[in-house]
Amino acid sequence: MLFGRMCEALGLDAMKTDPRFITNAARCKHLKILKRMIEMVTLEQKKKHWVALLEAAGVPCGPIQNVAKAMADPQILARNMVIELAAPDGGKPFLAAGNPIKISGMDDTLKDARAPTLDGDRQVILDWLDEG
Repeated sequence: MLFGRMCEALGLDAMKTDPRFITNAARCKHLKILKRMIEMVTLEQKKKHWVALLEAAGVPCGPIQNVAKAMADPQILARNMVIELAAPDGGKPFLAAGNPIKISGMDDTLKDARAPTLDGDRQVILDWLDEG
């Protein structure tokens, strides 16, 4: 049970048998106190410490990040979730969200990494619509 593993990893073993937290419904009912008890422990260390500890205990977790940190995350970059697009007017390239859908065996790299100009693909789209 994930809740039990989390309690052990955080050193909150007594919470595993506390009637307020035995079931998910009970935990939802007592969410304010549960949150406060967890925060009292987790505020003692940096998030890297807790992520490593919880991962080692087999508890799925990850840090909450701001946009800048998320866009620089090595896993995000490795999965092409952030891409660089050339400005259509030759200006400074900019970062954009990559395709979130990943399919095994399918190439995920962009062939033409440029942003479209306003109305620049109109005829291609109209031709495609006529084919259907």
